Amino acid sequence: MSDAARVFAANMLVHALAPAPAIARVFACVRVFAPTRVFVVAFALAFVLFSAPPVSAGGAAFTDVETKHWAFDAIDVLSDSGFVSGYPDGTFRPDANVERQEAAAIIANLFNAAAGPAAPEAVSDLSPAVSAAATLATTANAPPAFIDVPEDLWSYESIERASPYLAGKLTPSGVYAFEPDRPATREEIIVALAKFNEYDVHAANLSELSRFSDASQLTVNGKWYVALAIEHGIVSGFADQTLRPRAPVTRAEVCLLLIKALRLNPRYEFAEVSVEQSLFVPEADSGFYDDFFNNSVFVGDSITLGLRTYVLQKRASDGDMPTLGSARFLAEKSYGLTTSANPFNPDWINLTYQGAPKPLESILSEMGVTSVFLMIGTNEHPGRDVSKFINQYNITLNKITAQNPRLKIYVQLNTPIAKAGELPTINNENMDAFIEALKALCVRRGIKWIDTNAPLKGADKGMDPLYSSDAYIHINEAGHAVWVRTLRAFAMSQYEKGLWSSGRLSPEGFAGRDVQVTRRKLVVSPLRTEETIANTSTAD
Repeated sequence: MSDAARVFAANMLVHALAPAPAIARVFACVRVFAPTRVFVVAFALAFVLFSAPPVSAGGAAFTDVETKHWAFDAIDVLSDSGFVSGYPDGTFRPDANVERQEAAAIIANLFNAAAGPAAPEAVSDLSPAVSAAATLATTANAPPAFIDVPEDLWSYESIERASPYLAGKLTPSGVYAFEPDRPATREEIIVALAKFNEYDVHAANLSELSRFSDASQLTVNGKWYVALAIEHGIVSGFADQTLRPRAPVTRAEVCLLLIKALRLNPRYEFAEVSVEQSLFVPEADSGFYDDFFNNSVFVGDSITLGLRTYVLQKRASDGDMPTLGSARFLAEKSYGLTTSANPFNPDWINLTYQGAPKPLESILSEMGVTSVFLMIGTNEHPGRDVSKFINQYNITLNKITAQNPRLKIYVQLNTPIAKAGELPTINNENMDAFIEALKALCVRRGIKWIDTNAPLKGADKGMDPLYSSDAYIHINEAGHAVWVRTLRAFAMSQYEKGLWSSGRLSPEGFAGRDVQVTRRKLVVSPLRTEETIANTSTAD
């Protein structure tokens, strides 16, 4: 890190720890909202994760972070929220390592961790993490917690504040060292996030580690927190069934881990904000949006098999703009959640790839796709226990992300059932309950869902007879056309939000319109109580 960057970071740290009157006025204005107040303030945190002076916000603005980058969404959200920024040359450098002192700044400022030092954990200490909201002793007259962190180091106060979350190392002389310039490891960041989210270490289940071949590399104390992070969905590991706990963590990895932790933390709120932008928007049914589905796969049962037949027939006459791009299909009649969630059993109805039945997560890894569109559970959602099948959906998602951590997952809501074909358990009332629970699961996990149910419903709240092929659950050509149009409309929404652009096609030559669109940008905001706001607003 350059001296100029360190000076910049030190100056920014002072402002972040002592809000200026202008920031205080923002806090004061927020008091009109009750009972919980939300503030969206930049925090002057661009330096927190990356110490170079900030130059741009918004992942799409970084010259080295394309929309297809596996961490694009996380970088985009955090930069739009003012939490991270790039370098003066317009780059983000997603593959660069993060120093431990930079990681300490994340903990101390981005998370607004409580001030004050705490003794680093002993190897045998398995006590729950100190609450970030707790009031700790002031560091004003306290000696440095670490022998290698002098008080004139730019990151000194950050390291002191972060010590309950980012521990030091006991040296042979009996004192603790922090190693501020050493690259932070994946384990250190994962442990810090699990502590910040206040997971109860006594509830850790070490069996979560059993599927990872390098779990033995975890530290004696860290393994408990890593197990909790896996259980809660902060980390899922790599496709080769490793955690790589001792590997240096990159800037992109920190963003991805951070966004997952924030989504699971009740002290933070995710919301969309409006951004006005001039944009040419092709018509929803134009071939422009089919490229969104390139290098993707649609997974499901006989319903998806029907979509596959329709799409392949359309592609025969599509020419250069095939329906749903180059998307492939992975489906088997009666394939369901019981199969996808449970350990692989070759005797069950499984998906087949290259002539052999295999688990879904393994096939996705072999196919090398970048996104998957799921529709599972049409025949398996009896009203007697919707929660059981939602849990199986969650297990399925865990298995997919564990083996394919960079895969983008989209959930399609299960299609309706023709009223004439409803059964005691497989009916629209139970299907609607399943869908509402599925949407809630997607929100909790930060997964986007596509409403492929409502466009196919008729006035009787079952599948519109115009779209039914068998007066039960299967769909005819007209219904498949509606399904494809719904998918294209979703792709258009992602285009309008700046989350995707076609690499092969350009808007030229397409029917459409020049419009001033309102982009919906996702941002993350800390939640503050009125008492906290009042206290903060007087700290001028």
